[in-house]
Amino acid sequence: MKRRALVRSRGFTLVELMVSLVMGLIIALAAVALARTATTTFYEQARISGVEASVRAASERLRNDLSRASYMSTPNIQWDPRIARIPGAVGQPYRIPALQDLQGIRILPADASVRGHAYTLRNGLSPHELQIAGNLTTDDVYRGQFMVDAGGGCGTVVRLSGQADPAVRRLFNGAADAAGRQAMTEVAFMPGLRMSPPVPGMLYAVQVMDMRGCFHYLTVCGVAPDPTQPESVLLQLEGSGSDGILTTQATLGDVCGARVMEEVAIAPIQRVRWFLGVENEPRRLDPVLEGTGTNKFNLYRQVLAANSLPVGAPEVVAEHAVDMKFGLFVDSSVPGAPPTTVNANFESDDALFATWAGQVGAASLQNMGPQRIRSVRYRLAFRTPFPDRRADLPTSAGPPYITRYCMGPEPCTDWARVRTVISEVALLNQARANY
Repeated sequence: MKRRALVRSRGFTLVELMVSLVMGLIIALAAVALARTATTTFYEQARISGVEASVRAASERLRNDLSRASYMSTPNIQWDPRIARIPGAVGQPYRIPALQDLQGIRILPADASVRGHAYTLRNGLSPHELQIAGNLTTDDVYRGQFMVDAGGGCGTVVRLSGQADPAVRRLFNGAADAAGRQAMTEVAFMPGLRMSPPVPGMLYAVQVMDMRGCFHYLTVCGVAPDPTQPESVLLQLEGSGSDGILTTQATLGDVCGARVMEEVAIAPIQRVRWFLGVENEPRRLDPVLEGTGTNKFNLYRQVLAANSLPVGAPEVVAEHAVDMKFGLFVDSSVPGAPPTTVNANFESDDALFATWAGQVGAASLQNMGPQRIRSVRYRLAFRTPFPDRRADLPTSAGPPYITRYCMGPEPCTDWARVRTVISEVALLNQARANY
């Protein structure tokens, strides 16, 4: 009886136990593999989603700035016929040296640290950088009173009163005291003073329009409370006489110029620079893949002063940028001849961009220059933070609309995925600049 009970209650044999353990191990390994694949896929999709968000945000910000090129400014200060001038005077039309190259848009090759980088050359890229000038902060033009005064060591003063102009009242943003009104005016006209930390001693451009429709381009050198009218501020402009706001006497008649104590309209002008640059913050770097930062590029937006000096530190618009290219549609027509156009694509020679979007100066030719640009195409490309592919993704022949970015030596086995956006912006503020 006991023997039969023992037979009925016996356990697994050694073979059966080993088979069970092996099968359990196989199932565990399969579960781990599936979990690892799922986790890898999740993080890969998270990385590419971050890239897609970056490229969309950067594209919208760039589009906003491009749409304001030459807004309340001049496409080309050297040839703009609407600028007030002294008849027969010898010299340049800008009068203020810091504004000799004021133009709506400028395109030039990217810095050598990016264009000449091994990764850039290996991937067949040649990025651009962009400079834009215009009223980038407000849609308002402010009416003020033209006063000749030497206050603040500048030369010309324009009084802005919240009681006289609703736009100025909006500018003051409800500030109840003189210090508050001064601070709000500095935000619009002298942004460097309100940065953290403040950047003093910079010049900022303004456009002044007299009652006869002519424009005067000057620089701001200070904002001060008005001791005679507490609800007003005094905007101090550099230049006086033939270097400041020209009077009707200086222009020999009422065609252009402003009379003392007459109303003028004034608008701030900002300059910004969009560029690809190497990473300058070690805490944002991966020590294995990016080393000291020379292998990682960011898209930066730098505020510039009127004389193109940088104001403060550049802003990182998006990380892991690999390309920024531009194309142009240009009205190259000459008076008295049939209309002609120039279409500069993303891969056009740098000399073509220098002709139509280069820096303006005394040698600039009429009917040729940035004022003739009617629309700008742009291409932005960003990569994932880490290479997660072992081979390139073949694409059709043509310009390098890349989908993968090589991050290793040849033959490359470390490829990062890339997302690209291509768009076009019409420069409406230059649509009638036919000079």
